[in-house]
Amino acid sequence: MKIEIKFLIFIVIGFNIHSIKSQNDLQKFNQLPHTIEVRAPEFNTEKKYFFKMDTINHSLIIQDLRMSKDGTVHFYQFLHEIPLGELNSESFKIQKDFDEITIDISSAPDKISIMTYMFQEGKVSSIQASNTISLGKSN
Repeated sequence: MKIEIKFLIFIVIGFNIHSIKSQNDLQKFNQLPHTIEVRAPEFNTEKKYFFKMDTINHSLIIQDLRMSKDGTVHFYQFLHEIPLGELNSESFKIQKDFDEITIDISSAPDKISIMTYMFQEGKVSSIQASNTISLGKSN
């Protein structure tokens, strides 16, 4: 896992995020493992992240899929939308706390441009704007 994370950082730092041209460039992100199981209403969940490009709106889309260990999809889900113009190689940071790892993705510090949509039962239930999101916790 540590080698995969280091390789992922190397890829991000090795090229400017603005040069991402296709979904194929995001395959290493899509191979991140599930997170540690967390408490959730009705049943505990793990998170699996899927990274996609919105080439029309020039955004990075991160689907935060929440499901049980046996693969049952939870009734609430999250989607993050980050403008590509707000990202650079310094936007991605890995935080390690004991044996748990999180990946922080930040836009410009003076801009609140990351949109997070929460879906319940297939409908948008809330929208939040921020300049940082954390993905994880993973082993």
